This record gives sequence, structure tokens and C-alpha cells, in this order.
Amino acid sequence: MNLANRIESVAGSGEILISEVTAELIGKTFLLSSSRVVDLKGKGPTKVYSIIGGRPEDSKQDLDPVNHQASSLTKQKTDIAALTLH
Repeated sequence: MNLANRIESVAGSGEILISEVTAELIGKTFLLSSSRVVDLKGKGPTKVYSIIGGRPEDSKQDLDPVNHQASSLTKQKTDIAALTLH
């Protein structure tokens, strides 16, 4: 069984639980609960978060982690290039 299925199995009624990795990816787009640790069969203690709701439009970031990572790398390259020119 995969991690998402195991996390889903411990969620309360109407609750959406996500892993720590997913929380890092979408945390700027959605309001999340404080983390809690649940014991998942075959995985052991695992940190999870509940999705509480969406954030205001102006604080959202690209949900696509590949595009977000590429954008971040482009900015880092630009910053490094600017430093080497000085």
C-alpha cells in the first residue's frame, strides 16, 4: 500500500490529511493545521497535516512542483550571476 492510502485510512470524517512532503509543496496555497504524528501500519510514526482551507489569492504559489522548482532555480542562477558581476 502507498503512503497516501495509509494516511487516508487514519483521517477523520471529512478530514483531508496530507504528508509532510505534500505540506511543503502546497503550504503557501492552503491553510494547514499544525503537524501531528500518526502511527501508520508498515510505516511507523509519520508527521501529517490537515488541510483547513485555501489562502487568499495574493499568497498562492504555483501548485506544480516542477514549475515551482524550475522557477526557483532560475532565480538562484540570476542571483548568482548578479553577484559574480560585482
